[in-house]
Amino acid sequence: MLFRSEDEQKKSRKLLSRFQELLAYVIYPGELKLLQEIDFRSFSRQREVSLDGEGLSGSFYSQKLSRLVQYESSLEMSFLFYLECFDDVIFYQEQPVRIPYEFQGNIYFYYPDFLFILKNGTGIITEIKPIFKMALQENLAKWSALKVYCAQNGLGLLVTDGKYSIQQIQRHEVKPDFSSFVLEKLRQGNIDWTEYKKIKEQFNPSRDDFVALVLKNKLVWKLSPFLLSFQL
Repeated sequence: MLFRSEDEQKKSRKLLSRFQELLAYVIYPGELKLLQEIDFRSFSRQREVSLDGEGLSGSFYSQKLSRLVQYESSLEMSFLFYLECFDDVIFYQEQPVRIPYEFQGNIYFYYPDFLFILKNGTGIITEIKPIFKMALQENLAKWSALKVYCAQNGLGLLVTDGKYSIQQIQRHEVKPDFSSFVLEKLRQGNIDWTEYKKIKEQFNPSRDDFVALVLKNKLVWKLSPFLLSFQL
């Protein structure tokens, strides 16, 4: 891809360097399957993206794939820049597989965002989510099923917002007073939005404080309506 200015080239190099850093957080299975062209050319989009969602959705023409590629959010669109421009990525597919998962006693189907293939034949399935949604109970249920799928099929797994991996967020140092207070409150019972709003006003936690607290302590967090609790 040609860039019109030196500033654009610098920006591109910086973004692709960030992508290389993200690859260090790919979770690999015990037995990795190296894919040949005959394997990955069989992948196809398993559903059409929703044009009625909350985020930016659309499509663009991929020079690498010689076809239109769909995206469902601005985060996905940004991640596609990596896949399109990073030379070590030789193929990618949006909405590549359909995976069943269990949530609250029911079976649903889940379509992870992207599969991409590196020059060495490594396949990596990637889920793109904003950081504040990385701790939602339903998303964690989806990714638990996805981890099993990747292990069974010899694929790597990456959960990211395009800048940070879920592992980086989980390792975030949570404010000790905030963490202690929330965990003590949870020992007394579940926390709803009214109660959490008071806690938030008292301790002023960051987004990463909250998400890391949920992930580190394996808490259950539902957004609508807001409810925070210990695992049953």
